[in-house]
Amino acid sequence: NLLRIAINPLGEVLAVGTQSVIKGKWVTYRSSDGGLTWLLADQFQFSSGGQATAWSVTADTARIYVSGTARDAKNVDHWVVRRSADGGLTWTTADNLPLQGATASIGITVTPSGSVIAVGYTAAVWTVRRSTDGGNTWATVDKFKLGNYMSVAKGITADANGNLYVTGSAGKGHWITRKSTTGGISWTTVDDFTLNGSGIGMGVAVDEFGRVFVGGSSSGSSPRWIVRTSSDAGATWVTTDDYRLASPSNYTS
Repeated sequence: NLLRIAINPLGEVLAVGTQSVIKGKWVTYRSSDGGLTWLLADQFQFSSGGQATAWSVTADTARIYVSGTARDAKNVDHWVVRRSADGGLTWTTADNLPLQGATASIGITVTPSGSVIAVGYTAAVWTVRRSTDGGNTWATVDKFKLGNYMSVAKGITADANGNLYVTGSAGKGHWITRKSTTGGISWTTVDDFTLNGSGIGMGVAVDEFGRVFVGGSSSGSSPRWIVRTSSDAGATWVTTDDYRLASPSNYTS
């Protein structure tokens, strides 16, 4: 199953996912010809038969980073970041955080200053981890939760000024977007959105004009595809796309 795709500074296409939904291996594929042919760059799992999933991929001029989750022989989930410093020929585990309870690194990016930021959840709490030395060492820079419900950071991006935006879900149906103006040291919630009692941000991007776009969905009796947009660096937000199929029973995300 393909879960995320990215293009590195060399123009190569990187695709990550899992071999099988049930007890599959984490896989990373690389294409140097625009996607015409593919090479398997990395396979990973902690134990034979233990489910491992690569959720996201990013790259700078020196390294490729892939984030995900892997379950060990004791049925413990690990937050994992894998790294390659030779274009995907060889790989090492750069970050490994084993925790009881739902744990996964779902999104990852490299900032203009060179920091690597990975987002996801640890023991069902929204979590952001950062490395400022190319993935050698990591620190948790944000943990966030609303009430007693699972909170998940799904996507991350950085703008040209180094501001960071993370989106996901928290509490009972809250679509949350959080921002850092300090390279990940401190965070504030800039958008808390619900529609018909539910909402989840799935991905975030910034265009050349500095506009921030967050895509996600609202479930419930009338599931909808939604885009939220900010033209002032996250100070205010508006819904710029609200779409659903004719049949409300069809889930849109």
